[in-house]
Amino acid sequence: MDNADKQIRFLKLDEIKPKIQTGAWMLFFGAHWCVNTARWTPKYLEAQKRVDQEGIKVNMAKIECSADGEQFCTQNFKVDGFPTMLAYIDGQLKEEYPDSDEVEPFVEYLRKLSQEYQLLHPDVQPITEKIQEKPNEKELSKSLDEHLIKSSQPTQQQAHDGFSFSVIAIGSLVVLSAFLIVATRIKRQYRKVDSERDLED
Repeated sequence: MDNADKQIRFLKLDEIKPKIQTGAWMLFFGAHWCVNTARWTPKYLEAQKRVDQEGIKVNMAKIECSADGEQFCTQNFKVDGFPTMLAYIDGQLKEEYPDSDEVEPFVEYLRKLSQEYQLLHPDVQPITEKIQEKPNEKELSKSLDEHLIKSSQPTQQQAHDGFSFSVIAIGSLVVLSAFLIVATRIKRQYRKVDSERDLED
């Protein structure tokens, strides 16, 4: 086993079918004696690391198909050459990986596989989703102060209503004052008339 294989996640032959029943999976069928498998393995490891770093919701596992495993892989998964990459969603074969044997196209395919799985399971949140940060005490205090200031300032309608009330009140006072002046003058006039009558008598 080379250094890349030591870091790659493997599934034993009897673990494959039970494991892939849930989730999105990319299975790497290979054989240690295969030159093409040996060439692809470091690239697959790099993709595995990218999946872990980005939080892509795809499970990845390599299956060793050497010796007795070759017949098992051929009969159960229709593998007819190495390496073979098969994509599964909830135990159902989607397809064999169709693109080039370079890391970036492979990772991009895994992203799409993850998106397809999430469309089928919208309750499953991607790991890379940003968690809403808890506001600190300073931000909460600032927000509360702004709210209190805003609440204490009269609205345009309130200011208009207050102005209208003031105008009405002032107008009422003017009318009342004029009425009192007129009443006072009339009262004085009556007193003058009464005084003149008293003198005549």
